[in-house]
Amino acid sequence: MATATYTKTVHCRLALPEEGPLVHGLIQRNVGEAWDWINWDSIGMNWLIAEMDGVPVGCMMFSLGNPIARADMLSVDPSLSKRNRALVARDLAYTAWGICRDRGAQAVLMMIEWSKENEWIRIAMRRGAIPYGEGVFLVKPIRGKQS
Repeated sequence: MATATYTKTVHCRLALPEEGPLVHGLIQRNVGEAWDWINWDSIGMNWLIAEMDGVPVGCMMFSLGNPIARADMLSVDPSLSKRNRALVARDLAYTAWGICRDRGAQAVLMMIEWSKENEWIRIAMRRGAIPYGEGVFLVKPIRGKQS
């Protein structure tokens, strides 16, 4: 007797400027309140949203550059199964990399948070990513006048 296999399709699309609160909510599922100090009312057209069965389940930011672009802020709903998290991450990454490539980038710089349990690093390396150094990831608020 044959068994049927069902897989969910991941659809990645550009986020609309007014979908900042949606992107913020997707990020909060992973990191809690870490980015709550930012106003998410409006975002640029450099965010991708991944949907499964029409439900937003992940996001990723990309920044075009030539010859080097960036892809960061990968966030996938932690309540998804391990397989579905992997599918969402894969499709977000391939979509971001493709957009950057099509706009002239020859490489994509990515930051993946370090941890012993972090499977994202191994996944990225299996897909050709190369660690190029170590350091500290810094965030500088730039509200108001700068001194």
